[in-house]
Amino acid sequence: KRIFYVCLFYYSPTALFRVSVIQPHYSAEYGSNVTMGCRFPTDNSLNLTQLNIFWQQKLSDEAKEVYKLQNGREDLSGQHRHFQGRATLLYEELKKGYCMLHITHLKITDAGRYLCVVNYHEADHKYIDLKIEAPYKRINIQERKEDDDHILTCQAEGYPLADVLCLKSTSLLTLVFSYLSSEQLLLNDY
Repeated sequence: KRIFYVCLFYYSPTALFRVSVIQPHYSAEYGSNVTMGCRFPTDNSLNLTQLNIFWQQKLSDEAKEVYKLQNGREDLSGQHRHFQGRATLLYEELKKGYCMLHITHLKITDAGRYLCVVNYHEADHKYIDLKIEAPYKRINIQERKEDDDHILTCQAEGYPLADVLCLKSTSLLTLVFSYLSSEQLLLNDY
């Protein structure tokens, strides 16, 4: 007596289409550029007219459209003004299954969570976090004397606001701080 087993395998394209992130967290410097990416499965004959890609910045109180590729064509009609002229997709990477978003001239307000949606017959999405840094690079120090007082002025640009510590061992030092908030300057950089 022989017993035959029949095995059936169910193929579902939905189960195989998965978007993955190249890296979940990115960090970039204010004023520089960043390229963030997702990977999606593709065959050797990617049909761009069937490809839809959507990038969005997710904020606590709103969402901003960063970039959209609709049926293989760039569609910037809904792009948030904050990203106009700064956000592009690297087309040469699409055939390899990479959805690479390139943002230039980074601003502090570019920091946050980004949603990458890829639809190619089926759809999937992933989130990527972007951190923007504006390190203090140069500190200008000036000292001058007014009557019996010595005035020390320190000036620097960076984000977030730095802690300032002044020490003088021989006498009581009175500190008066005034900030021209570089944070406000950076945040209001439209």
